[in-house]
Amino acid sequence: MYNLLSLEEREMAEKKTYSILLSYEGSAFCGWHTQINAPTVQGTLNEVLSTLYSKKIFAWGAGRTDSGAHGLQYRAHYRTHNDCIPKDRIKNILNSKLPAEIRIYDVQEVSNKFHATFGCKARTYCYFIHIGDVLPPRFHKKVFHEWEPLNPKILKDVLPLFKGTHDFTQFCYGYTAQEKLKKTMIRRVDYFYVKQVGDYLVFFIKGEGFLRGMIRTLIGTSLSVAKGIITIDEIKDSLAGKPLPLKKWRPVPADGLYFKRAHYEIK
Repeated sequence: MYNLLSLEEREMAEKKTYSILLSYEGSAFCGWHTQINAPTVQGTLNEVLSTLYSKKIFAWGAGRTDSGAHGLQYRAHYRTHNDCIPKDRIKNILNSKLPAEIRIYDVQEVSNKFHATFGCKARTYCYFIHIGDVLPPRFHKKVFHEWEPLNPKILKDVLPLFKGTHDFTQFCYGYTAQEKLKKTMIRRVDYFYVKQVGDYLVFFIKGEGFLRGMIRTLIGTSLSVAKGIITIDEIKDSLAGKPLPLKKWRPVPADGLYFKRAHYEIK
């Protein structure tokens, strides 16, 4: 039976797959995904893994994150033929070699069928905003300080508008006109809500996947409604395809954005 397997199938059968649960403070990184001549979380992890196993290792992640954004329970995986490192030591060894901004919480051997990217069915993000007069220094680059006056209560009427499956063409950025023609801008949002705790607003959003800048744009436009700059009817018109004037909104910065967790089917 083994001889009937393709070369690719044999190679996969001989490899071991490890699932990693990690967290990272993203201020010093240009997002998760590897970029040329730019520090990224994936690039840093790949470098450490490749040194550890003395062979090029590529770690796949649950999804891209914006430059400067953070990760709370980020899921990744890698595969290797090398079995010389005890499983119960991988976590501590990685943490001893990774920068302090990246911490590994758990490493488990999993089925070779597991894929952190393609197996991810939904992703949850949260976003932190401070609406008080002064942002505590310890939250610099970790929380967005919104100093303009707004009415948080209105957000409870705005955010549900984005729930469900919509064309989010008007609520993303960073795509060329040609890319927009080739790529579907339809996405599903499972929930989108906000909680206020003192001077802090915490947004929670879950969906199957998000377009570039989509979450930051959704929050930015919602804040414009809370400031009285945009009306709820304009939000509805934009979901129907009508462009929203750029002077009326701006995406929130990446500082307050956190990848909260990835969702997978349990088999």
